[in-house]
Amino acid sequence: MFTTARWAGPGDGSGVVGWHEARAQRPAHCKRQRPDAHRVAIGLTPRASGDDASVELTGIGAVLEARREWLAVVNVVPGGGATDAGLVSGDQILAIDGTPVARLGYERAIGVIRGPEGTTVVLRVRRDGRESDVVVTRKRVRH
Repeated sequence: MFTTARWAGPGDGSGVVGWHEARAQRPAHCKRQRPDAHRVAIGLTPRASGDDASVELTGIGAVLEARREWLAVVNVVPGGGATDAGLVSGDQILAIDGTPVARLGYERAIGVIRGPEGTTVVLRVRRDGRESDVVVTRKRVRH
């Protein structure tokens, strides 16, 4: 079982704002492929112009994708804790509060990253081959 998640928002060409999460079983013939080799598309109904199509979340304000050994930062949400902490697209989250992402798995890793507004989480981040610990404050983000 693997999970992919992404934020669709203005400017990404989808015309939809929201959080998408998909779960799927990897086909038996794909046992040796990377866990992120397959994705599942979810169809959404676009909202009419003028409708409130926003989402409110409490977390670090980042779009993350699962990799075998880390979480990839796909995007950061303006005004979120990830932006304030300096995370950027392309960063690799290797550990969360000292526990390697590979040991946590995707769902538990996301669960550890989420938390009450105003609390912090320490992320071990790799960027350009260098690793550092980044303290991120969880915030309520409306997008």
